[in-house]
Amino acid sequence: MSERFSGTLQLTVVSDYVCPWCYIGLTRVEQLQQDYDVAVEWMPYELRPNTPAEGIPFDRLRGQGRYTEDYLLSVVNLASESGIAMKDRTLIPNSRPSLEAAEWARARGGFAALNRALFRAYFEDGADIGRLDVLRGVASDCDLDANDLEDALATGRYSAALEEKLAWSSVAGGAGVPYYMFKGVDPETGEARRFAFTGAQDYLVFQRVAERLGARPRPARPSPSQREA
Repeated sequence: MSERFSGTLQLTVVSDYVCPWCYIGLTRVEQLQQDYDVAVEWMPYELRPNTPAEGIPFDRLRGQGRYTEDYLLSVVNLASESGIAMKDRTLIPNSRPSLEAAEWARARGGFAALNRALFRAYFEDGADIGRLDVLRGVASDCDLDANDLEDALATGRYSAALEEKLAWSSVAGGAGVPYYMFKGVDPETGEARRFAFTGAQDYLVFQRVAERLGARPRPARPSPSQREA
């Protein structure tokens, strides 16, 4: 029997900070939040859980499997179309510290800022987000307490919370990340509906799913000329 509920469209996003498609997908989600009434929850995922603390030289992947030069160029080009100036990567960091830092920021109401900043630090600044000094800098730039972050990572304050979410995400994101799970109401039947997909799909896909699940459009913002009138 179908569940019935009303309210804001719910979107759960499963992603990892070393996944370029997840960063591209972030721009789609941000646009969706501007256009529709949607509540977003980000869930952590370890794309490469066995990565050593010092990371993996990216050259080990070049030419392996799908990591051809054409594929890598396509990622950079799509990122550019999404407003992301993606650098040529030299390292794949261990993303565990950054995921734990995100849980710390979530508890302090600073998740959204740190979430975007971690993606930017890695893909646009070329920073090793597995390093404590880098994470401290990113936190400070987001007006978060870097000393408290360091203490949280050193004591494993959010390790249990992260492990619990990773356990869920390992199942939900098993088909690949980014993974998007929508929950809303069918406007025609009033019944609860869910829809999920993976990958950095075109924004039109997000828009169509949101509307099919009853997302309420946000009021159009006035243009500068209208505000001056």
